This record gives sequence, structure tokens and C-alpha cells, in this order.
Amino acid sequence: ARALYALGRFDLAQGWLQIVEQSPEWRNSGVVWPSLLAFDHLAGGNRPVPLLELLLEAPADDQGLAPNGERAARVQALFDAFDDAVDLTGAATEGTVVASTDSAIDMPEKNLNLWLDLGDAAGGGRVGETVLLSLIGLQSQGFDQIEPVWIKRILRGLRRVGLEDEARALAIEIAIANGL
Repeated sequence: ARALYALGRFDLAQGWLQIVEQSPEWRNSGVVWPSLLAFDHLAGGNRPVPLLELLLEAPADDQGLAPNGERAARVQALFDAFDDAVDLTGAATEGTVVASTDSAIDMPEKNLNLWLDLGDAAGGGRVGETVLLSLIGLQSQGFDQIEPVWIKRILRGLRRVGLEDEARALAIEIAIANGL
């Protein structure tokens, strides 16, 4: 199922997910089921998101990954990027962040101008520019090192210009790079 999610074959992965769902010995295993639920959610499925603590249960040192605090922030950003409570059609022009009026706007530590340009391109509905700026932003950092605010900005930007499937596939790749 994980390999199929990684390959973007969400339809086939759903079949394996149903098998695991019906098998108590697999479903009750500590790491397998929560990570499959996470992939399903990121792929647009209808299963609930597991607790973040369950997703990050595997020790980071064994896999050479960043400490759990950094990984947790990146994984949380993946789920935040697909939060339907955020209005993607709202005012995301002129470099502002797509955010609700009561939330603070987080700014990245690196490449602030590029980050603002990405928001402007997505807000203006410029697909090519949004993709190009997203790629540049991703190129400057690895998937396992990228700032969480960049993850949200890129995924929300891609969704905003109509690239929902591509944003979901990218989210799966980022999730895998962060140990899910």
C-alpha cells in the first residue's frame, strides 16, 4: 500500500488499505495502520487522520531522520495544507498568506521574497508561475529539511491554481521523506 501511494496509484492502494482495515492483527500494529491512514488522508481519502504521536512513534535515529519535533512540524504542515477550514479562494494576492482572520501568519526563515512571490502567483491564478516558484522553493531544501510554512505555502498554492492531484502526490512524497 505504501509503495502504491508513493507511485500515485491511490486507487490500488485503497484496495490494500481495505485488506489491512479488515485484518485485526495488522490494524492493531502500532506503526502500519496510522501511517496508512495518513497516506489515505493525504491522497484525498475519507478516513480520519490519526494522532500525530502515533505517526511519529518510530524512532528517528533508526532511519537517520530529523528529530521528532522537526518531523512533527513538517507532518502537521502536510495535514494543515489540506485543511478545508482554510478558504483557498480568499485574498491570497499581493504576497499575503491564505489564512483565517483569527490566525497568525507564519513567515519562513529562508527565501522570503520567493515565498511572497509564490503567494502572489497562486493568488493571481498563474499556474505556470506557481509551479515554477514551488519547484524553486523545493529545490533549495530537501523534503526532509523544508520549513513547515513552505510546505503549507506550496501545497496550498498548487491547490489554489487547480493542481489538487499534484499537490496530494507531492504531499505523499514529503510524508515518505519524513519517515511515514
